[in-house]
Amino acid sequence: MRVALVAAVLALPLRAHAQGDVTPADRPMAVEAAAKRSAERATRSFEQRRLRLLPDVPSSVGGSGDIIIGRYRYAAGEADDLTPPPAEPPEIVGLRQSLLRTLDSALRNAPTDPWIRSRVVWYAIEGGDTARAASAARGCQDDELPWWCDALLGLALHVSHDFLGAERAFDRALSAMPDSTRCRWTDVSILLDGDAERLIERRPCEDRAALNARLWWLADPFHSVEGNELRSEHLARRTFAVLHDRWRASHPLGWGSDMREIVLRYAWPVAWSRDRTRERSPTQAGYFLAITGHEPNPAYDFFPDAAALESPFDASDASWRPKRSHATTHYAHPRAAPLQPLRHQIARFRRGDSLLIVGAWNAAHDTLFNRTPGRVALIVSSDDGRAPLEATSESGGARGALMVLAPNTDYLASLELFAGNSRAAARARRGLRAWAPTAGLAVSDILLLEPGERPRTLADAMPRLLPDEALDTDGRVTLYWEVYGLLPETPPRVTVSVARVRASRARRLAEKLGLRDAPQTVEMQWETDAVAAPTAVGSVTLDLRDRSSGTWRVSITVTAPGGAMATARRDVILGSR
Repeated sequence: MRVALVAAVLALPLRAHAQGDVTPADRPMAVEAAAKRSAERATRSFEQRRLRLLPDVPSSVGGSGDIIIGRYRYAAGEADDLTPPPAEPPEIVGLRQSLLRTLDSALRNAPTDPWIRSRVVWYAIEGGDTARAASAARGCQDDELPWWCDALLGLALHVSHDFLGAERAFDRALSAMPDSTRCRWTDVSILLDGDAERLIERRPCEDRAALNARLWWLADPFHSVEGNELRSEHLARRTFAVLHDRWRASHPLGWGSDMREIVLRYAWPVAWSRDRTRERSPTQAGYFLAITGHEPNPAYDFFPDAAALESPFDASDASWRPKRSHATTHYAHPRAAPLQPLRHQIARFRRGDSLLIVGAWNAAHDTLFNRTPGRVALIVSSDDGRAPLEATSESGGARGALMVLAPNTDYLASLELFAGNSRAAARARRGLRAWAPTAGLAVSDILLLEPGERPRTLADAMPRLLPDEALDTDGRVTLYWEVYGLLPETPPRVTVSVARVRASRARRLAEKLGLRDAPQTVEMQWETDAVAAPTAVGSVTLDLRDRSSGTWRVSITVTAPGGAMATARRDVILGSR
C-alpha cells in the first residue's frame, strides 16, 4: 500500500499543489538553496563587521621601493623584516568561529555545494585550523570544475606544511585540467624578470615542461625538506586566486586582476589593518578606506639567475640572491625566519670511479646557530633533482663537515643548516662538474686551511678548514689538493700562481691615475719530492699580506713528465688591512 500511495501522490498533476508549495522531489533543492543563502548572508555580515573591527595601524606605503600594481601600492619592505603582522582582535576571532559554525550547518544541508565548502576551507585556514580545512577539502565535489577539489585539498595541505602531500594533490588537479588551464597554472613567467623571464617566454607552453622542472628544482628552498615548498606555494596561490575568481565578493579589498597579480607574486595577506588617519568618510569627496594586507615575513626570492637556469652545474652560490631588493616575487618559508648566508667550502675529490663531495660549514660567528645543535644536510642531485644523495646529521654544531660518495657525474650540491632553537636556517649551493681527466691526470678542488703544518691526508686537513674564501687580516692560508693519475716514479712539476681578478673601484682608479702600483701576478714552481702514487697529496702555505685588498685567483697546475697537465683554481678574498 505504501508503494502504491507514493506512486499515486507522485503522479498527481502539478496543478494539485497550491502556488508556492514545494514538491517532495524539489525539497532537497530548496533546502540546499536556503542553506546557501544563509551562508552567503553570514559571510557578508562577517566581512562587513571585520572591516569595522580591523586594528588601526599606520600604513607603511610611500617608500621609494613601492610598486604600483593596478589600484594598489605594494610596499615590499626588507627581505629580513621580522616585524610580526598586527594581532587579530579577539572580536574578529569570535566572529569567524561563529561564521564557521554557520557554514558547517549549511554544508550539512548542502554537502555538494562547492561555494560553501570552499568558504569552510578558507575561513578555517584563516583561523589557523588547518586540520578542519583539510577535512572539509576531502569531502569536496564539484561537477563544474572536476579538478577543483584536488586543488582545494592541495591548498589545505600546503598551509599545514605537508608540502609533499600538497604537491601530489596539485599534480592530480593539473592532470585533470584542460590544456589551456594547465598552461596558465604552470606559467611561471610572472615570477621572473630579465633574462630568466625571456628564457621561459621564448618557448611555447607545450615545450616548457623540462625547463619548468629544472627551474623548480633550482628554486626549491631546501632540498633536504620533503617536497618542493616553493612550487607548492605557487600552486596554492593559484588556488587562492581561482577561489576568489569564482566568488570575488568575499575579498576584503575587492578582488580584481591587480590583487590577483599581487597574490601570485608575493602572497595572500595573513592579517589586515586600517589606517584611519588617511581615510575619508562617505560624506567627503573621494571617499576611501585605507586598508593594508600584511603578508607573512621574512620573505625571500629563491629563484636562480638565468645563467644557472641554463647551466645549473656551473652555478655558484652567487647565482641566488634571496635578499635582493625590488624582487619580482618572494616567499616566506616557515623554516627560514630568517634565512642566513652560510660560510662554507664545497669541494670534490676522486675515490676510484666515484666522487667524494665534501661540504663544510662554519656558522660559529652567528648566535642563531652557535647555541643549540640543529639539523644539517648535504644533498647532491642531478637530472633536475631526481634521486638525490644525502648526508645528514640531526645534531650538527655551528661548525662541521659532511661527505657524500657519489657516481662521477654532474651535480648541484646544497648545504643546509637549521637552528636547533629557532626557525632560522642557512644554506649554500654550488654546481659540480664530473671529472674529465686530461690524459689520465686530474687535480681535485682546492681546500683552504688555517696556516700550519702540511696535511698528509684529507682527514688531517678537515679540522683546519677555514670558514670560506674570505681570509682574515693575517693574510696567510694553507692550500690542500689531491692529484690523480700519476705514474710511478715520475714526480710531477707543480706551479702555483696568484693573480688579482677583482678590486674596489677606488683601488682601480688609483692604479689608473698612477697613484698605486698595479699588482703583479705571483708564480712559484717546483718539482715535488713526494713519491708518485695513483693519488698524491699536495699542500703549500701562501703569505698574501703584501697583496692589496680584493679577490685573488689561486691556480695550481700539475704537469706530468710526459706533458699532461691539469689545473685547479680557487678564489680568495683579501680585506682591507
